[in-house]
Amino acid sequence: MTTRIFASLTLFLSVLFLCAASAQAAQEPVGRVVGVKGTATVAHEGSDKSEKLAVNDSVYLMDRINTGGQSRVKMQMKDETVVTLGQDAEMVINEFVYKPETSTRKATLKLVKGTVRSFISRMFSGIGSTFEVRTPTAAAGARGTHNLVNVISDRRTLVVGISDITTVGNIDPSIPGEETLTDNHGSYVDEGQPPSPPFVVPYNLLQPLMEQTGMFGVMDTSGEDGFANPDDNRSKPLHLPSPLPMPPPPMPQIPSGHFSH
Repeated sequence: MTTRIFASLTLFLSVLFLCAASAQAAQEPVGRVVGVKGTATVAHEGSDKSEKLAVNDSVYLMDRINTGGQSRVKMQMKDETVVTLGQDAEMVINEFVYKPETSTRKATLKLVKGTVRSFISRMFSGIGSTFEVRTPTAAAGARGTHNLVNVISDRRTLVVGISDITTVGNIDPSIPGEETLTDNHGSYVDEGQPPSPPFVVPYNLLQPLMEQTGMFGVMDTSGEDGFANPDDNRSKPLHLPSPLPMPPPPMPQIPSGHFSH
């Protein structure tokens, strides 16, 4: 009797695994890994099992991607946007719709913890086209080519517009207020509060975050800098602001809540 139950359970689990594998195979990837330093893992939708990521691995909608200490993973999405997840980070690809024939790209990345840096390849004119990073407190939308989002805690996020324009507001749509960030300007978004006024991000604050999500020196199949074309201006050195004695504003005392977005 015990043997029969065990055999039935084994058969059920095997069928379940095959169904999950078939669903994964049928789903089109939304990007691929182009660089890994240290350890990075992925858990596909519907699976509790994490797998190590390597260069040329595909990433899919609803993938949950994690990095270890002193690690990073760089991904190139279908629209050629490049996303780098820094150390001790967790991110979910919540949404990715790419329709070049109608100039439409709608992407939403949920950054649970850590830091992510994005090179948005180009903007799309199709109706509803967006590129957004969401955190426990902030929603950062790209209207430019290069930004960085850092989850400091589940009650505070730093958003930096490195070049062109990034817009930022609270993740809670009932909280009014939106700020526009230009080159090397940042904004803090605290739980239950509108984003802080933009400020020039000091070098000693920005530089470590840039290093943790460095696009350069990570070897991959597309070239030393991670881009097929060495003349691409995305691979040129960045001009960071000079050191400034500007500590972050104090964090207001707000009752803790739960991130449900």
